[in-house]
Amino acid sequence: MVIGCGTIGLIFILLFKRLYNAKVAAVDIDDRKLKTSKKFGVDIAINPIKENFREKALGFSNSGFDLIELTITNKITLNQSIDLVRDGGCIEVFAGPTSKKRYRG
Repeated sequence: MVIGCGTIGLIFILLFKRLYNAKVAAVDIDDRKLKTSKKFGVDIAINPIKENFREKALGFSNSGFDLIELTITNKITLNQSIDLVRDGGCIEVFAGPTSKKRYRG
C-alpha cells in the first residue's frame, strides 16, 4: 500500500509494480492523483474521504499488508497503517510528519 500518490508515491508504485511485481493499493484524498496512480498500474485506488477506507483495504488484502509506504505522515495515516499492516509486515515512513489537517481518512 502506498499512502500519498504525489510524485514520490508514484515512484514507489512503479518500484513495487515493476521491480517486485507486487499488487499495490493506492490511497489519497485527491481523485486526480488516484486517477494518475491507475495509469501507473495500481490494483486498487482508495479515497478515504469518499469510501470506507478500512473495509475497502481489507477487502483487497484480508490478512493485512506486507508493506505500507507513507509519503504523507500524520496521526491519521500512521494509525491507519498500524491498523492495516499484517503481523510481520513493515511500515516505511518516507515523508516526515506534516502539520496540515488535509488528510481526514
